[in-house]
Amino acid sequence: MNPRSTHTLLLSILVATAACGDRTPPIIVEASITPNTNPAAPLAASAVVRTDEPVTVAFRVEADGAAWDIDPGADLATEHQLPVLGLRADTDHSIVVVVTDASGNESVSDPHPLRTEPLPDDFPDFVLMESDPGRMEPGVTLFNLMKSDGEPNDFGAVVVLDPQGEVVWYYKPDHRVGDARLLANGNLLYSSGREGPATEIDMLGNIVGQWHMTRGSEDASSTSIAVEMETLHHEVLEMPSGNLLGLSTELREYDDYPSSTLDPDAPRQLSSVVGDVVVEFSRDGQVQRELKLLDILDPFRTGTGSLAGGFWEPTYGDEAKGALVDWAHTNAVFFDEASNAFIVSVRRQDAVVKIDADSGEIIWILGEHDRWTEPWSEHLLTPRGGLEWPNHQHAPMVTGRGTILLFDNGSSRGGPYEEDPPASEKYSRAVEYEINEETMEVWQVWAYGGPGSEMFYSSFISDADWMPTTENVLITAGGIIEDSEGVATEESDGRRSARIVEVTHTTPSEKVFEVVVKDDWETGGWHVYRAERIPSLYGVGS
Repeated sequence: MNPRSTHTLLLSILVATAACGDRTPPIIVEASITPNTNPAAPLAASAVVRTDEPVTVAFRVEADGAAWDIDPGADLATEHQLPVLGLRADTDHSIVVVVTDASGNESVSDPHPLRTEPLPDDFPDFVLMESDPGRMEPGVTLFNLMKSDGEPNDFGAVVVLDPQGEVVWYYKPDHRVGDARLLANGNLLYSSGREGPATEIDMLGNIVGQWHMTRGSEDASSTSIAVEMETLHHEVLEMPSGNLLGLSTELREYDDYPSSTLDPDAPRQLSSVVGDVVVEFSRDGQVQRELKLLDILDPFRTGTGSLAGGFWEPTYGDEAKGALVDWAHTNAVFFDEASNAFIVSVRRQDAVVKIDADSGEIIWILGEHDRWTEPWSEHLLTPRGGLEWPNHQHAPMVTGRGTILLFDNGSSRGGPYEEDPPASEKYSRAVEYEINEETMEVWQVWAYGGPGSEMFYSSFISDADWMPTTENVLITAGGIIEDSEGVATEESDGRRSARIVEVTHTTPSEKVFEVVVKDDWETGGWHVYRAERIPSLYGVGS
């Protein structure tokens, strides 16, 4: 054999050997799965896995004749402590641990039996109306639950449904839960009332961070971090920097404040006006930035309901002088990283406002043009095409197309000067606007809801989210109230329910997912502040 042939043969052997690689399966030294010890998150378990070489870990589950795989996204390591998520309630599970080394060799453990308890007796029914997983945004649906019987109560929960509408995870503490969101680290962040706190939990329900407001902090946990804010209302979210962003308030007195939204010539009065404040704070509790809307918008512009102060009566009622006024009722803030700006929803001004995050200067105002005076009127967007303004809206966000998507509640479309129509004639929408900031023009480019076959009405809370993979829209009609005949009403004794629906971004839209959080005459019913589609129970990157 000549040298060239020998070299070729040796090279072939080396290549073949490299291709085959290590064929020795890893040895599982320990693999244990135990039920979660935290009763607040019972549809979870804890796994401890040790091996003789670095491996990744996955789980294979069989239950009720079904089988599925769970990938927690674990990196190569010889020791793992992982949550087992995605279990079903009231079910016997058989769970196998699967470990895989860097060469692709696999070993499996013996099956681990695990029994879960039924869902709580005080949970609502989740009724699946539509599910087309092939057209849905991938992932699972996360939302909060609020029990509503017309009186304050301490019920709170966060629930996750799979595409078939089945509960695959929930967290049920002993207090109210408002806005709930997935963090970049895979944990959840939620708010729990007008005065906080904000709480971060892992998916086993363990508290890993908590922030309370300096006002009304007598009951704060000893491990909670104080933040110089008076309140924390509606929502709290994570900034790209890792800081947290929320809405707070301040109280200011005005001697010559309007006393009527209908009569501009009505006598002026002493008023204590609640002004909203956008606050960014670091995780050690230090306030990094705050923007006071009473300094940015016209504090004397009134809208439908803005002279009422009932929402803030529990917080400021004892110290208010004159009339207590909920001037703007800001209910959402979105940070647009591309333009370094905050987009806020001022519900009782029927406007969405974009504000430069550093200077506090107004970039634009999306809403009706009436009652805005200079210099604020200079920032109004000019409507083009067939456009309907948002009304008493919630949850504006910037989509992947650079447009503005929001939930238009539509609870006072006539404005403060017209008689309010009955709830049966009102309608809500998910609506999308395109804005040209150079020409200060706005177009309505898409909507779902409104008059017609898909008419629905959710007078308060609610949400609309852009889905990044499919460009579908996930809509939360979280504040539905109906009478015994199923007709929309705003009476406090009506049946309360919520509807979460995913539609295609087409005209007309098509439903690909719908679940109803069913009303209940005995308990008063249910509301959902907002829902979001998350890629996995194991976080954004899994």
